[in-house]
Amino acid sequence: KTRYLLGLPFVTISINNKENEVIVDTGFNWALSLPQTSIDKLQLKRIGSAQYVMADGTLSNSSIYLAEVNWFNEKKEVSVISSSSEFGLLGMELLFRVKTTLEPTKNTLIIEPSFPKLL
Repeated sequence: KTRYLLGLPFVTISINNKENEVIVDTGFNWALSLPQTSIDKLQLKRIGSAQYVMADGTLSNSSIYLAEVNWFNEKKEVSVISSSSEFGLLGMELLFRVKTTLEPTKNTLIIEPSFPKLL
């Protein structure tokens, strides 16, 4: 399920069997980033920490958690970065093998498989 809100592309994704709405962010390399409050509600398991560079060049430290997502009817384990943001992000790690069509002027956001399953 997808939609635009205030010009931003949102998608609903199942994380640990609970629906979560996140922003599609092609500039974000990881799978998911979620507000710490969402991570706490989902009771995700902490697996480490990371330091990364933000879009403005500043360094940020965050905890990393493990989650299971339902991605095109397949269960997939992904890492989740905690953030202090109000919204979660879905990044390129999940978009790598899909076709993503973004047309904000037409309110179009389509995410669909583009490759067959790898053996």
